[in-house]
Amino acid sequence: MLVEDKRGLEAFIDVPWRVKEVSGSPIWVPPLRMMVRDALDSKGNPFYARAARALFVARRDGHAVGRIAAIENRAHNEVHGDRVGFWGFFECANDAEAARALFNAAEQWLKSRGLTAMRGPMSPSTNHE
Repeated sequence: MLVEDKRGLEAFIDVPWRVKEVSGSPIWVPPLRMMVRDALDSKGNPFYARAARALFVARRDGHAVGRIAAIENRAHNEVHGDRVGFWGFFECANDAEAARALFNAAEQWLKSRGLTAMRGPMSPSTNHE
């Protein structure tokens, strides 16, 4: 479920196109994959100089059914005196179990970093989508 390599990153980016509840919506405007990739680039995007993220993909029967990013924005927490973690890039099929598992994974990752609350959606921050 945790994305750990380039192949997993590409699968994470592709989730909205794989979930019919998202891609089949008449009001869905697909993002440019390149823009999503840039927003998630933990080495090349300056946002991650003071932030960290973990990406999670939920699968059912071998197919992606959802995704979420857990984000620690250290700059936000320093400025606001918070211990808040953020979530974003959430897309999910109409599947309560998958959605719950995604939010639980994000929550556990944020807790492991000493964060005490979750706020979102931030993809990846208030200065982005």
